[in-house]
Amino acid sequence: MLKISYKNAFFLFFLNVFLVTCSHAHEADIVTKILRKCSEFTKGQITPFGKQALPLKEEQEIRKILKELSIEAEIPLYAMTNSTIAKFGHTNAFAFDGALYFNPCFNETLSYEEKRFLVGHEAAHLEKEHSNKRVLMSVAILSGGYAAHKLLSKYFWPKIKNDYLRHAAQAASYVAEAIASGLISTAHIRSQELEADRVSALKGGIEGGVQFFDMFAVHYVNPSTYDSYIKRLFVTHPSPQERKAQLLKLKTN
Repeated sequence: MLKISYKNAFFLFFLNVFLVTCSHAHEADIVTKILRKCSEFTKGQITPFGKQALPLKEEQEIRKILKELSIEAEIPLYAMTNSTIAKFGHTNAFAFDGALYFNPCFNETLSYEEKRFLVGHEAAHLEKEHSNKRVLMSVAILSGGYAAHKLLSKYFWPKIKNDYLRHAAQAASYVAEAIASGLISTAHIRSQELEADRVSALKGGIEGGVQFFDMFAVHYVNPSTYDSYIKRLFVTHPSPQERKAQLLKLKTN
């Protein structure tokens, strides 16, 4: 998960004031353009992942898969750097800033069908503009928090005359806001992961996806990550079992 700094988030909040006021249909294009500019600004402030070239054979195979999936856009392809692998894990691939990043060592462990599903999944993140939508969600969360604090400050906190009780209530509201923001954010990211799974599967990757999640569950996932309902609320990716179940449901429909 790529984090957005509070400095950039507050910048986006003020832009959101304009987005909220754009209620007329003819202004939809303006909103879209500004949203994309917000995303570009934020991405520019995040530590880059580099542009390390993939091994030629690996790039050619991924390009072949993209064509098989009817993805004609010339998407930049890069290898994950060692520092990126150390930070995000060996068993990873991701879409960022219009490009796809892969770990060649991990890709070598996948069958062709599994790799096909993985490539389709990451390309779906770009197709659905998930990173832009995450920025919009961050803006919405900040806006909601800001509005809630303004309302509480005006109508509720002044009614609590005891200073200790008022400070305790304020502290509790900050904690509640932080928890709610985390729950909303992670739920949104999980929904995007499931959407990317569906897009990839419907382009011909159902069997590869089922195989991928079976392999992933056995070799790469710590079962304790998903062993309670509370833990599952705070993870950014659904469990392999949940993702596999979705693909099997698509297969039977």
